Amino acid sequence: AGHWSLQCDTITFNSLASACTRADEWPLALHVLQGARRLSVEPSIVSLNVAVAALARGACWQSALGMLDSPGCADLRPDLFTFNTVARACEQASEWEWTLHVLASLIPRHGLLPDIVAFNTAISACALVRHWRHTVALLDAARSSNIQPDILGINAAVTACTGERRWAVALSLLGDVGGQWRNSPDVAIAFLAIARACGGSMRGNVLGRLLLGRGRVALSDALLVWDLAPRPAVVGAALRGIQDDDGLAIELVGLLSQYGSLTARETAAFHRRLLAPMSRALLGLPHGGGGSGGSGVVVGGGSGGD
Repeated sequence: AGHWSLQCDTITFNSLASACTRADEWPLALHVLQGARRLSVEPSIVSLNVAVAALARGACWQSALGMLDSPGCADLRPDLFTFNTVARACEQASEWEWTLHVLASLIPRHGLLPDIVAFNTAISACALVRHWRHTVALLDAARSSNIQPDILGINAAVTACTGERRWAVALSLLGDVGGQWRNSPDVAIAFLAIARACGGSMRGNVLGRLLLGRGRVALSDALLVWDLAPRPAVVGAALRGIQDDDGLAIELVGLLSQYGSLTARETAAFHRRLLAPMSRALLGLPHGGGGSGGSGVVVGGGSGGD
């Protein structure tokens, strides 16, 4: 019965402190936990996690780090939630070096393996200060740890790369997206972010890759950035990017014409260019003369009168 009473007391204090943290009353949450200690209620790992979460909510990243080595927590074994919360506090304070320290040093030191949350937090911290090489290296490190990067980490790395005008690296990162994220709207948004950031024919190339990889779903998204560059150059580059899909290219031109992004003259010119190979192929076919033995395609009016 005594053990059950102690457990209930610990749960009660932890629950109250957690509720305070969720309500943005993080100083009150810490006060509740301190009150539990004064009443000789032994803390649990949940107590430690609630305290770290409260400090993170209050942007007290240094105190959150200090909690890991505090004498009162010496008998507690921090878990991944503990370290991820501390790393998040460092990331939000733009302390990217300390965020990496949590990932690369503190987590392994306690016999734990980082998860996707830990890697994403570190990638985000480096992306905030545009250390694009670090973000790419962290994505590779995640894969080496048999952790498949998700769209959150990839988008953060793409943001860092585009911020430093590393378009090719950003496109390469998006090109590696697969599985359940392949058709994610976030991937299309990332492509469009690159298209907005770069200019000229490069923007058209980006849109072409977006359309080729995501098909007709991305057509309406492409319209969002079409007015940000000279239309003929961008449309031409995008069409070259999807030149292996004539149906998609024709649909794209028709849609842009419908929304007024292309003039009738531009539309006709692109249609002529798209249909030119087919026209040459048709003209190269043998066609019948006046004899009955002629075969092939008859061009012009029929032989009989109506």
